[in-house]
Amino acid sequence: MPPIENDTGKNDLKSQIQLLIDSNQVMVFSKSYCPYCVKVKDLFKELKLEFSTMELDLQEDGTNYQDMLLEMTGQKSVPNVFINKTHVGGCDKTLQAHKDGSLQQLLCAETEAYDYDLIVIGGGSGGLACSKEAAALGKKAMVLDYVVPTPKGTTWGKKLHFKDTLY
Repeated sequence: MPPIENDTGKNDLKSQIQLLIDSNQVMVFSKSYCPYCVKVKDLFKELKLEFSTMELDLQEDGTNYQDMLLEMTGQKSVPNVFINKTHVGGCDKTLQAHKDGSLQQLLCAETEAYDYDLIVIGGGSGGLACSKEAAALGKKAMVLDYVVPTPKGTTWGKKLHFKDTLY
């Protein structure tokens, strides 16, 4: 299948990948012939973990999936492992996470629900542009901006005098 040229196709592919990641506790993007992928899958079998795999070499558009995974994670190689929606990495990082105990922490971690996908601190032009772009991508953004309250009794354009002191 040819590479995806338009944004709609890319967004659909990204949504499909995100759906796989979100709906599986352990998701492995793999290639059937890759010895590193086999090593990771053997680890999960040894740990008696349920996991889902997508064999990219057996998919008609597997290269498009791998290109999108590169865009999403910065990782070009397989396996590409996600646990509880968290990107773990490839074979070496997954084995290291098992060795140092962080794999178990990821597996046992309770996923928390948040009201917002992004919190922007600063309501200037950059903060507003950031939150507007997040909203365009379908994310819920909150903008926090500190505003110095106006002293009580003042109006715009007038100076406030207290005991001969100009403020």
